[in-house]
Amino acid sequence: MRRYLYSLAGMFLLIFSFRGFAQPSESGVQPAFSDTEQHTRHAILREFHAFRQAIEGERLYWEAQASKRPVNKNLLYKLFRHTKKNLLKEYQAYSRWSDLPGNGAFDCVTGSMVYAYLLGKIGVPYEIMEAPHHVFVKVRLGNEEIVLESTDENGFLEFEQDIVEHARFYAEGGQFTGISFVQLIALYYYNQAAHAFNRGQWEVARRYIHEADLLYSSARIRELKAELESRAQWMVAQFSF
Repeated sequence: MRRYLYSLAGMFLLIFSFRGFAQPSESGVQPAFSDTEQHTRHAILREFHAFRQAIEGERLYWEAQASKRPVNKNLLYKLFRHTKKNLLKEYQAYSRWSDLPGNGAFDCVTGSMVYAYLLGKIGVPYEIMEAPHHVFVKVRLGNEEIVLESTDENGFLEFEQDIVEHARFYAEGGQFTGISFVQLIALYYYNQAAHAFNRGQWEVARRYIHEADLLYSSARIRELKAELESRAQWMVAQFSF
């Protein structure tokens, strides 16, 4: 059986680069859907609302901090460390949004999503970078570039050499792709679909990959969707007399 792994154990991140600056909001996760896709649309929004509720405390805290002082590198470093300590506590591949308020489990997708969301809420321009098997967040302050690597305790990368080595490691001979916050949400659903697929839960996987494809019809998402549709057709054929 082919196995699909996007969120890998260890220190793998998903790397995202938003074309322009992402500013997550309620309207930011509502792309155009046909009438037949409304059920899935509402499911996505309900689940994203649960994610926002899970990090509400961090959001309120950092909005208050940003209102009192300049948003500079020192503030971003404190945001990175504070969020790691209080929210992103334990790396766990294929983690779900619902894991955050409990044991603080996260992977590169959910970790990057937390940082991107908080940065957007305090008005910091950022990029989300997608690599072959990882994602991370990049910030530019004036002429300075900073990488926030959610899966590393020392993932606040401000020196050029560290940033270059980080990029080389995760590029795996390929290229980074710039994606939006909405597309990052799609990769969350892709991860959940891949996890269900690898566990033999094909119907669950089909539900997740459908949601992913609505938001971001990338090559990897289309490939897994086609595999699941093929298996569904095979099952129907076996029981057709």
